[in-house]
Amino acid sequence: MTLDLFIEDDFLEPRLHQKAFDYAVHRGNARWGEVDVDPTHPTGLTINPGEDEQIYQKFDQVCREKFISIADFELVRMYINCFMPYEQPCWHEDIDPNIQGVKAFTVLYYPQLKYHIEDGGWTEFIDGNYIHGSLPLCNRAIMFDGSVTHRAQPFRNHVRFTYALKYELITDADLAPKRFVANNGAGKSAMITML
Repeated sequence: MTLDLFIEDDFLEPRLHQKAFDYAVHRGNARWGEVDVDPTHPTGLTINPGEDEQIYQKFDQVCREKFISIADFELVRMYINCFMPYEQPCWHEDIDPNIQGVKAFTVLYYPQLKYHIEDGGWTEFIDGNYIHGSLPLCNRAIMFDGSVTHRAQPFRNHVRFTYALKYELITDADLAPKRFVANNGAGKSAMITML
C-alpha cells in the first residue's frame, strides 16, 4: 500500500480555529476508554459532539470543501481524541484493510493554538518497513485512507486534542459486510471498527 497523506494547513479561518480549540478544551463531557484494536486496552478520552451541533456540521462542510475526494462519502463519526502527556496510544486502522466493498477516509485536525517541535504529539503512519510522522501543526488537517496503520503520539507536557472525522463509502453492497450496508444512509454507525 502506498502512503498518501493529504494535508491542508490553515484549515479553518482564524475565528473558527479559536472556536475549535475552545470547544475541545472547555466543552467537557470527555469519556475515558476509546478502544482501537484490543477492547481490553482502552486509551485516551473522547469528546463526542452530536450530529445536530454546529461544530459537527461545520467540520463536515469544511472537510468536503478542502478534501474533494470525500464528496460522495458519508460522515459516520466525529469525535475529539484527548491524550494525556506520556500516554501510550495503540497502533490501529480505522477500517480493516481486508474488508471489501467499503472505502474509508479519516480526517484529523489539530486545534492547538501554538506548537513547538519539542512538544511531540505527531501522528505516526506505517508504510512498509518505515514509520512516517506528520507534525500536529496548529490549524492543520490531514486526510488518509482509513486502512492505513497509524497512532497518535502524546504531547510532552499538555493534553493533545485531535478532531477525528471518519468517512465511509459503500463501493459494492454485495461485498460489503451487512453492518456497513445497514449503517449507510440515515443510520450512523457507532464507530468504524475492525472485524
